[in-house]
Amino acid sequence: MDADVPNLDRPRAVTLDTPLRILIADDDELLSEMMTLQLAEAGCEVHCVADGRLALAAIEDSSFDVLITDWQMPNLDGINLVRHLRTYPPSNYMHIIMMTTRAAQRTVQEALAVEVDAFLYKPIDQTQLELGLGSARRIVSLERRLRRRNHHLAAAHARTREAYDRIKKDLDAAAEVQRGILPQPNLSGDFRHAAMFLPCYDLGGDSYNVVALGEDKYLFFLVDVCGHGVQAALRSFLIHHQLSALAPATPEELTAAALQLNELAVRDGGDSYFTMVCGILDCRDQSAWLLRAGHPFPLILDGDAAIELDDGGPPIGLLPSISHPVNRVDLSGGRRLLLYSDGIPDCADQSGQHLGQAGLQALAVANGHKPLGEFVASLERHLVSNYRGARGFEDDLSLLAIECTRLNGER
Repeated sequence: MDADVPNLDRPRAVTLDTPLRILIADDDELLSEMMTLQLAEAGCEVHCVADGRLALAAIEDSSFDVLITDWQMPNLDGINLVRHLRTYPPSNYMHIIMMTTRAAQRTVQEALAVEVDAFLYKPIDQTQLELGLGSARRIVSLERRLRRRNHHLAAAHARTREAYDRIKKDLDAAAEVQRGILPQPNLSGDFRHAAMFLPCYDLGGDSYNVVALGEDKYLFFLVDVCGHGVQAALRSFLIHHQLSALAPATPEELTAAALQLNELAVRDGGDSYFTMVCGILDCRDQSAWLLRAGHPFPLILDGDAAIELDDGGPPIGLLPSISHPVNRVDLSGGRRLLLYSDGIPDCADQSGQHLGQAGLQALAVANGHKPLGEFVASLERHLVSNYRGARGFEDDLSLLAIECTRLNGER
């Protein structure tokens, strides 16, 4: 069942085609054997242990790219295993996946608090395992390549141009990964959404997602992390997965999720704060529950009117123990909900004139009669044509437009 895992002195470069070294920590021997067979078929090198203490011993002896750990194990459980690894990290980056049940919401919150990267929900099927493996492969590959390029920069100042070209190539790959986690537009059916994502650098600190919750309900959010570039992108990547994993489905869970993220950001300190708008849409009554944390006011487009939703609280991570209000929004009658980052109203044309809140509202109303996909595309064309300078935008621009209708065809 166990595969030989070489002990390397330094991290190797990992690509999407390089076999991953995976450690499975689970006292369920049957499940470990099943996952080993499936991962081996996917080209991975797999090693299994039965508890957390044996996992720590294996990590001291060998280098692993991914740890898949159960929550409940003898001697040392999964939570304390991950806490130890984050406190005393191994020399190489390790992507950590925790196995749990979908009903164990408290487990998910505890796991996020100790910085688990992803989850597998029991019973684990082939598709779920392949998706988790694919995500881990991309993240490990990105981390290794970024580390290797940083090493080259420190070691070879005389090769600055060559190093820059390689970094640019990796940033392009990282940007592709970042765009890969963003949802594709849905322009048909009862629930429709389209988005715009224009980072000011190769990587952006903005992110958004739409998650199906079942029973015609959807989680949606848009976040804007403090700062720009790689650091902000990694931070937004983490928040994207944390909020998607929490998957709040009620107003109470939405408030609890925001509080959970706030406490994590406060604990991290520094510039870990971020703004967001997060909501739960219910297609059955064409309404949404909305939570705003320091983010620009969402807009409701209703015919020729643009209505600001100004209720909300401070950014996530600025103050401890902050509870943000959640408000119901009516999306019936063809109303359209518009979420956007502050980079849009703050962008300036060549004369230095900012678009502003009034300009954004006028632009949205002028294009509001168009179908959702064309509506977002028109806004993007206008911003690129009139507000992107020779050096690009000064801030990340992101926008998420949502509508819920029982009517057939585009509006």
